[in-house]
Amino acid sequence: RNGKAGFTATVCGKVGFQGMVAVQNGLVVFEGRSTSVSAWDESYIRNALFVDYLPLPLAESYGIFEDSFEGVKPLGGPMEDGILLPWNEFAGGGMSISNVTFMNFKAPCIRGCAHCGRG
Repeated sequence: RNGKAGFTATVCGKVGFQGMVAVQNGLVVFEGRSTSVSAWDESYIRNALFVDYLPLPLAESYGIFEDSFEGVKPLGGPMEDGILLPWNEFAGGGMSISNVTFMNFKAPCIRGCAHCGRG
């Protein structure tokens, strides 16, 4: 469990994630912001497994979601989102997602840009 997001990318270029496994990552699995590549398939997530909530009797854990210690919240339970895709001005979209399995998600698995909501 990683707190707010399993992994993030802000103003990313040609970046690809292959063969990932992420389990119960906090609020979201991946949060991407803007990209500057010329085509959708230059940034990608491929051959991955993302698992949300596992109803197992795990010990309590907490994450800090603000810039102060006042934002401490318990972790566990369903995530708010799965993947927040980056927006790309040049390609008119974000990144390609292929051969990805989502398990036990109660919220949307794929959503638009974390910054502006487009995509």
